[in-house]
Amino acid sequence: MKKNLIILGAFVFLLSGCGAEQKQAPKEVKISLTEQEVKDSENNSNIAAQILVKKAVLKEMENFKYSEEEKKELEEIKENIELEYFLNKKAMETANVDDMEVLQVYQNNIDKLKDADITAVLPRLKDQILFQRREEEKVKYMNSLVEKYKLNDELKKYFPESENKEETAEEVKPAEENKTEEIKK
Repeated sequence: MKKNLIILGAFVFLLSGCGAEQKQAPKEVKISLTEQEVKDSENNSNIAAQILVKKAVLKEMENFKYSEEEKKELEEIKENIELEYFLNKKAMETANVDDMEVLQVYQNNIDKLKDADITAVLPRLKDQILFQRREEEKVKYMNSLVEKYKLNDELKKYFPESENKEETAEEVKPAEENKTEEIKK
C-alpha cells in the first residue's frame, strides 16, 4: 500500500508539473569593470561610474530595434562625425600658432585686454587663434577638393541655368579682431 501511495504521489507530482508553464527569470547580467578600466579610472569613482553606466546603456542597446528611418539617421550622424574628424585631422597638420603671434595679438589689443589677467588671457588667446586657423584650413582643404575634382563643372551639368560661381570661403576675420572681447571675459 505504501508502495502504491508513493507511485501515486509521484504520478500526481509529474502530472501537475507537466502542465505548468515554466517561466524563466530574466537572466541577470553582471556588469563590471575590467582591471584595465579600474586602472584607467585612476581610482576616481566618478569615472568608474561613468564606465559602468556606459556599459549598461550599451547592453540595453543590444536588444533595441531601430526603425529604418532611425537607422538612416544614425548612419548620417556617423558619417558627419567621421567627416568632421577627418577635416580636423587635416587642418591640424598645417595649422599652428607660435607664442610670438599670440604676444603680437595681445600687444595689438592691449587696450581692450588691460583689465584681464595675462596668465589667463594668453592661453585662451592661443587656443582661439588655433581654432580659427583650423577652421580656415578646413575651408581651404574643401576648396582644394572643389578644384581637384572639378566639382563646379560637375555641378553645372546638373544645374546649367544657375550661375555656379566657384564657391570660396567667406573671409574670416583675424582672431585678434574677432575674439578680444570674448577673451577679456
